[in-house]
Amino acid sequence: MISSLGEPTTIAEIAILQSLFFETKNYNNLSSSAPLVIYLVPSKALATEVESNLSRVLKRTTNNNVIVTGLYGGTDWGPTDVWMTSDKPTVLICTYEKAEALMKFLGTLFIRRVSLIVLDEAHLVKFDGIKESLQKSENRSLRLESLGARLFTYVEKNHCRIIALSAVASETESALANWIENRTNASPAKTDYRSTRQLIGRLECKTEKEFEIRYDLLDGKRLEFQEVGQFNTPFIPTPFPPYPSAPTKWTGPEKRLRPYLFWAAIHLAAPDDKGQRRAVLISVTQQISGYAEDFLQLLNSTWAEVEKPSFFQQPIILELNNIPIKLLAFIFNTDCLAGILLLESKNVKIWRKCLRSCVDYFGIESYEFKLLKKGIIVHHGKMPGLMARLLIDAIDERIVHLVLSTSTLSEGVNLPFETVLIPSLRRSKGCLNIHQFSNLVGRAGRPGFGTEGRSLVLLNNQSTDWSSKQARNRYFSLINELENQLQNSHQNINPPSPLAELLLLLEEKWSLISSSGSQDEFFKWLEKTAPLDPGNNLSDAQVLAIETLDSLDSILLSAIVEIEQIEAKDFSTNELEEQLQKIWQRSFAYYASQEQERLANLFIKRGMALKTEIYRDSSQRRRLYRTSLPPRSGNQLLNLYFDSGFKEQLAKGEDYATWTPEQRFNYIQTVVNNLSTLLKFKPTNLPNKTSVNEVLLWWLDSKSASQKPAIKKIPDWYKCITQDFIYKFNWGLGSIIALAIDEAFGGELVELSLENWSQTGLPWIVFWMKELIIWGTLEPVAAYLLAKVEDVTTREQAEELAKTYYQYISEREAEPNEYLNAVNIRNWAEQSFPLERPLPTPKPPNQMNVNLLRDFTIAPTKTWTVVPVEVGNEIQWFDLAGFPLGICQKPKNWQSDFLNTYDFILDAENRVVSSKVYV
Repeated sequence: MISSLGEPTTIAEIAILQSLFFETKNYNNLSSSAPLVIYLVPSKALATEVESNLSRVLKRTTNNNVIVTGLYGGTDWGPTDVWMTSDKPTVLICTYEKAEALMKFLGTLFIRRVSLIVLDEAHLVKFDGIKESLQKSENRSLRLESLGARLFTYVEKNHCRIIALSAVASETESALANWIENRTNASPAKTDYRSTRQLIGRLECKTEKEFEIRYDLLDGKRLEFQEVGQFNTPFIPTPFPPYPSAPTKWTGPEKRLRPYLFWAAIHLAAPDDKGQRRAVLISVTQQISGYAEDFLQLLNSTWAEVEKPSFFQQPIILELNNIPIKLLAFIFNTDCLAGILLLESKNVKIWRKCLRSCVDYFGIESYEFKLLKKGIIVHHGKMPGLMARLLIDAIDERIVHLVLSTSTLSEGVNLPFETVLIPSLRRSKGCLNIHQFSNLVGRAGRPGFGTEGRSLVLLNNQSTDWSSKQARNRYFSLINELENQLQNSHQNINPPSPLAELLLLLEEKWSLISSSGSQDEFFKWLEKTAPLDPGNNLSDAQVLAIETLDSLDSILLSAIVEIEQIEAKDFSTNELEEQLQKIWQRSFAYYASQEQERLANLFIKRGMALKTEIYRDSSQRRRLYRTSLPPRSGNQLLNLYFDSGFKEQLAKGEDYATWTPEQRFNYIQTVVNNLSTLLKFKPTNLPNKTSVNEVLLWWLDSKSASQKPAIKKIPDWYKCITQDFIYKFNWGLGSIIALAIDEAFGGELVELSLENWSQTGLPWIVFWMKELIIWGTLEPVAAYLLAKVEDVTTREQAEELAKTYYQYISEREAEPNEYLNAVNIRNWAEQSFPLERPLPTPKPPNQMNVNLLRDFTIAPTKTWTVVPVEVGNEIQWFDLAGFPLGICQKPKNWQSDFLNTYDFILDAENRVVSSKVYV
């Protein structure tokens, strides 16, 4: 099932409720545990948003009877999370990489629970054209196809439902529908309806610092009118006053448009004549630090004395006097209150957390903090996870209305932006393609906050230089492609499958080294070539062919090991061939490739050879699989783990809890450096003139660091931390832990828990090391508090609170290793930081009197489903086609997210809007 809806998550919510509560008979004969939903997403940013939305909706509608948790970072990691042993229905949000880790750690232990798989942004399975990433086993589309093919095959016995969601799948929808439904000629469930109109146009930057807005598309259709015999497009001649001035040194083709960009942004984010604020996203494709620096220079210097629109109002603190003590005692869960109390609103708390976190991770002199104080969020993928999530909360709650962001907020994330400004269509290696552009403009407009979203691309109206002409040509090319997409949405197009492209690439690489086009010769090469022993003095072409073959082997080894685990048997040759055939038939390639029969033969031939010729030893296959690496890299990790003294080095961390900060850092530094000897985990993003140890020390213990980044270079250092440590090192560390578990339990899959961690033979600090790298601290207790305690938002605060824990635990445990026992830390935190007493859940009035904006005397019906749109102190009620039907004063305690949990019906005859809970 494919959804091409503007709001596909609503479908997911309905399906999740059905699978968790109304279809339990499908899996009860396979599992005694509660059902499990796997929700697959492409990015951490989207995972964060999905988790927040589903938590709010599902916990409210199910009386808190559903666990919603993310497996994409933080302490929600692998086999230690509470959801695995819970008796409650569970929704697990995974990135593709984390879902792969879940398969490797738990396999059959969770497969039998799965009742529903939701695949969000499903169009991303289409190959992105980057062949080098296929060759290096780093292509995310390939990872998604491989994961999907295997997972879909394994859950068939559960009668598991599979739903794919996409708002931009028009070119791939037929093949996607066939893949998801596992049959040819499947029909996607789709609609072109959007609850908000979508305008796409240009912000023309004219001479004399003036502006003009021209609109070219409305909901994918061309906007044109004829005037004096010529075709023209709708336009707004002077949407804002001319910008005041700009530094004369800003002369580049894109740089000289930045004053236009920022002046337009602050006007678009300012309140309109009704007092309504509109959220604006400035989406940049590269060099976000340069944009931030220039924006700050204009606000602090060039435009400092210029009258500017008020685009930000800091959240206020409410003073409470003469409120009954009993009520305050209930709110604050205490028996003694006196004097004037300050009750911080939800928005004030979020705002203060954002500021504290920004100071902690970026510093008071950073562009990020200085702009945040002015009400401008800078958001990028190099940002620490805690701060990124807090900033998303500030955007979602409409505390801040102006955001400068990279693609982290354009990949499926649904935040309330009425306007998206696009200053450039260029990326580091070319231009935005049609899918990237479609995804980006799709961020504009959100139901409940307005009826319209608009995306504006900045273009130089007068310049004749080559870059400006190219930008204009690229814009109109994208507009034409978008228009054609809508017209050709019913055509049956075969999109490229990454798995099919990998097989074709392998064939191409082989032909270069063999100078042969014989299929029989290629089959012989597939059946005998062992990447772990390819021979000596290989040519560059041979090395590339072996690397590509190793990428395919990674997929096939995963399938073979998982099949053997699920069925708990060693397959015969014929049985394995049948199983590999089943997995191929659940691949996207099976439905998308015109050469699928020939490619299937290649896939199955190589899979058979892996078991019978290349990796005959089942223990070797299993261990290579556990590394989560292609076999050649996996073999290097096995050598490091078993033969280099690495295990002994890890074991030295038993006394970590009592060490000085210097000793702690030296231990972690040694582990990082040891893993970095493997090419797969070697840091490749180090800032100029820095070492691994310098960047790592600044991240984990900045007070002790002598080498620190300049303000302009902070994002570069965070890029290194994010990609080289949080991603690469933690990947390697997870593989090491997987090998330790495999060794400890003799290759048997076990439901590892906090209580039996000690059986791995690893000290507790190894369990916590991933969290230290994620949160940027040497203190495990601080990492746990940052992850789990809502009001702990800075590392300094968390580290100070951790001292209390050590006083507590030293009276109860004698061994330093037990100080870091996760059970002890969790129990102490739950005692010390109990959940706040929940306040009554707010709800809208049952009925609201409205003034009608339409004449209903001849209307065919008197009842209409309507949606609320907040306009200042009023609510306008729109029908689902976007027409205003009524208006009323905003009720007391009205909340914007009522739209997510209530239906609203207008009774035109009685002039009232009634509300009822939406399920």
